[in-house]
Order: sequence, then C-alpha cells, then structure tokens
Amino acid sequence: MEFRPLFIMGCPRSGTTFLASMLANSEQSFALPEMHYVHDMLKTALVFGNDKRIIEKTLTSSPYFLELRLCNSKAELDDIIGSGDPIEVIENILKKYLRTYSTKTPSLWIEHSPRNFRFFHVLRYCFPATKFIHIIRDGRAAYNSVKKPKWGPVDVVNGAEWWSQNVSEWPRAGEPLSTGHYEGAI
Repeated sequence: MEFRPLFIMGCPRSGTTFLASMLANSEQSFALPEMHYVHDMLKTALVFGNDKRIIEKTLTSSPYFLELRLCNSKAELDDIIGSGDPIEVIENILKKYLRTYSTKTPSLWIEHSPRNFRFFHVLRYCFPATKFIHIIRDGRAAYNSVKKPKWGPVDVVNGAEWWSQNVSEWPRAGEPLSTGHYEGAI
C-alpha cells in the first residue's frame, strides 16, 4: 500500500476525530471522514475472498462512503473496486479522495472510526506494519456527549457501563499501542 496507515480508536465520542484532525494538519498525513465500511470489506474478504459484488454492495450501502461523493457513475465505482482486493479498494478510495479534495501528497493515512478496536486483529492482519493509538476520554464527558442521540446510553448507569466496556476492550487486544487522553490533548 502506498499509504502507511495509522488507526485511532476509542470509545465513541472520545475524540478520535479531534485527534485525527490534529494529526492530519501536516502535509505528510491526511484523514477522511470515518470509514466504517473498511471493516466490513476486510472482514468479508477474509471469510469469502475477494468478491467484487460484495465490495460493491458494501460501498453502495454505506452512507459513510456515499457522503464522499467519489463516484458519479458505475464506471467510476468499478475503477475504485478494481480487482476486488479490499486493500486495493481502500487505496483507490484514498487516492480518489486526495485527487478530488486535496492538494497534499501525504504518505500517512489516518483512520479514526471509534470501533476500530473491535476489528483490531483484522486491521493488524491486513496492515501488519500499522500503528495504533487508543484515545481515552473521561467517562462522564463521553456519556454527556451521547446521552441525547438515540444510539447513546439512556441513563448515567448505562452510560458508565457503556464507557467501561468500550475502554476495557483494549487489554484483551493483547498488543502494544500508544494511549492518549482527550483531556490532555486540549
């Protein structure tokens, strides 16, 4: 892959996007909006092999991919999908994004979907030389920022459990990674 990946992960609303924005402020790095579809493509390819139809369905059903507005035709989508190898597809998305929205020529790609930690072993397998950063935000602040959306915990007790489960996933990952605290970055 032309770009070295850096995966930022943490509990939702913990500052993964904030940290990615700070790091992507360099000419050598860039970050797209959260790329949740990457996990689905990689996971599916590991189970079923490279299948262009599955990749196409994954991309065209993902609002995260569609919001990038990289494909105005079936031919453009086919160019991105290429051989159907998910690593090639990711690289094609990154290159098209840079051609469309940037003048940078970076070497570091930053992916900051909070749920990256749930796919840690898949990401490590597919990108063996990658780096990982785990960002932790005070649980009270994380809960406070998700208590209103319909997908967030409904009360403070559920919020504390939700935060604890998300933060405690890391020791089970069994791999060294860099850890930072949201409050320390501000």
